[in-house]
Amino acid sequence: MADRSSEQVVFSKPKVELHVHLDGAIRVQTIMDVAKMRGKTLPVNTVEEMKKRIIVEKPGTLTSFLEKFNEYMHVIAGDREAIKRIAREFVEDKAKEGVIYVEVRYSPHLLANSGVKEIPWNQEEGDLSPDEVVRLVNEGLSEGEREFKIKARSILCCMRHMPSWSKDVVELCKKYKDEGVVAIDLAGDESLNCEANPEHMEAYEEAVRCGIHRTVHAGEVGPASVVKEAVEVLKAERVGHGYRTLEDDDLYKKLLAQNMHFESSRVGSSPCNRKVAGSSLGLDSLGRCVLGQDTSPCAPGWLWLQCSLPSPVCECVCEWVDDWICKALWGP
Repeated sequence: MADRSSEQVVFSKPKVELHVHLDGAIRVQTIMDVAKMRGKTLPVNTVEEMKKRIIVEKPGTLTSFLEKFNEYMHVIAGDREAIKRIAREFVEDKAKEGVIYVEVRYSPHLLANSGVKEIPWNQEEGDLSPDEVVRLVNEGLSEGEREFKIKARSILCCMRHMPSWSKDVVELCKKYKDEGVVAIDLAGDESLNCEANPEHMEAYEEAVRCGIHRTVHAGEVGPASVVKEAVEVLKAERVGHGYRTLEDDDLYKKLLAQNMHFESSRVGSSPCNRKVAGSSLGLDSLGRCVLGQDTSPCAPGWLWLQCSLPSPVCECVCEWVDDWICKALWGP
């Protein structure tokens, strides 16, 4: 029998994924299908052409990376059937990758077309609220769980550029806490701090008060001070990416001592920060890292870290994984 590469051996193991975005993990075929059904215009006509437009091949800025979402999000947002479909298909795709537990994150407001200040993606106002978006995603994830026998939980995202949404987000986290929503997140432009946008801080204070788990995108492209704000002001229990923590030695040592969990992504971050995210310094030195895809198909690739949950959470056990990974999980 031919020797299997170390990557193949690792990929065959059960995996946990804690940092992946639902709107960055939509099948390109689904985008094309929904566009046809809804009569929505896309810049190209085939799956292969669409892949060429949305896949990032060269390093660039985070802004240029996020602009890829403008190519297709208007197709999915505001459509009930499409939102439920992408959630179910997401679980199917994770199951095929050998993932046994996943926490997928998204902004309910970015998929809605009603009850939202500044309706996204140039949509016309409709009747799909952020609340109903959460319900639809929950339904799709639950269907996928039953069909593909893995655990799928969700994290609701606040957006840095839209602080007025944050109160809604934490209220949705509270409402759906027992229906698969396990945490709150803050994503977007890291130059927009909480001092200038206190609504984010207020939402996180409410999350702390109500026992809602907390993660924050910080230190992906912004400085270490953004990570410090996430941990000290927003009381983040995990940090999304966090590579720039390494620029502040005192903060770095403090978070290592606290066993802070960093949700890192060699694939998802590398197009916008390859120097840090793709290096051993940016990942290995952070200590407690869980690697995930972050976004796909925009940044295609496979999961680099694979691990399993010990019983009774899951029957799969992998002896080389410490129990710290289990402490990072927020779902039952």
